[in-house]
Amino acid sequence: MATALAIGLAGCGTPPRPAPVAPVATPAPQRPVVVPAAPVAAASAPVAPVALPAEPSPLLAEATWLKELFNPTPVRVQEEADGSVRLSVPLVHSFEGATATAKPAIKGVLDKLVLSLKRQPSARLQISTPGAQADARASALRAYLNTKGITAWRLAPVQTVTGDAVQLRLMPGSGPVKRLDDNQLPPPPPPATPSTSPAAAGNVKR
Repeated sequence: MATALAIGLAGCGTPPRPAPVAPVATPAPQRPVVVPAAPVAAASAPVAPVALPAEPSPLLAEATWLKELFNPTPVRVQEEADGSVRLSVPLVHSFEGATATAKPAIKGVLDKLVLSLKRQPSARLQISTPGAQADARASALRAYLNTKGITAWRLAPVQTVTGDAVQLRLMPGSGPVKRLDDNQLPPPPPPATPSTSPAAAGNVKR
């Protein structure tokens, strides 16, 4: 009887506790490995030199002045690559017909070039004329410039050109550039007047 009771009590007892399970360790997050980039080699190609701007022509101010002066007349003013300034005067405004007699229009153009030559003491002027009367016409223009105080060494050799215009080319020199101020120019010589003295009158043949 006691044995049966012991077996019954043993069947009614609490079940045995399960064995504890060991916790699984969670691995810590790994930081990304940063690999330093290889240094970039400096370019070995030579650096192209910076082109400096070309030096302006000493006649730049004269070209601007002449363009404003003769606009919008038939006289054409053009700057050239070597720094020269070329003025083209149509033949119809330069000479009387087929002769070498200069008209007032081209004399007026020469008067302005005389101012430029006096402002730029190292500049020179070249005259180029077309047609059968080229030499005579160029000589007439040079003679007119001489009366304005422009000596022969300021005039470059004459050239013969084709076309229907006289070419007047103002060429730069190596001297200093002066300011564009007409007030600094020397006054023109007084006009020659015939002598009225009695001695001179007595020499006149009647």
